[in-house]
Amino acid sequence: DIFISGGDSSQAEASLDYVNQNEMLMTNYASASPLLSIEEDQLLRLGPNDAIQGKVIAKALQSKGFDAVVIMHRDDEFASSLYGVIESEFVQLGGETPIQVPYPVDIEVQDWSPYLGQADANLVTLRQTYGSSNVGFVVISFGEIVPILLEAPNYNTLYSTSWIGCDTTTLSGN
Repeated sequence: DIFISGGDSSQAEASLDYVNQNEMLMTNYASASPLLSIEEDQLLRLGPNDAIQGKVIAKALQSKGFDAVVIMHRDDEFASSLYGVIESEFVQLGGETPIQVPYPVDIEVQDWSPYLGQADANLVTLRQTYGSSNVGFVVISFGEIVPILLEAPNYNTLYSTSWIGCDTTTLSGN
């Protein structure tokens, strides 16, 4: 049996044990989590996994001359695994371990100031150590990028730092 699963990694992951046990083939167009890179499973992904994206983001950070970064991200499996790849690759390329600013996804955040304030404070500290031009900011988000961007001008250091996003940030449709 073969079937096309739902769109994201969590939907594919929820079905994968059943699919493997029953020797079915599941195709998925958007399950990009590196955690689903399991040898000899029955998941056929039609796109690359996020490990490739994480490596590209780390290389972009390095090519911009950043020695240190703050990464603000969703507190979910997708963003945490992408953060892990970026962290590993960036450190291998000579950068410092990125500072994480996770935010909840199981509730609708109305006030982004605790997360943006934390990111801004971390950027201030990093700039004092590495210099303004050697510090960057990464955001791993979905549609919540819109209120994040609307509030960001209230944080001078964050707003004046170079930002890099990921595919779900740029393709959020908002």
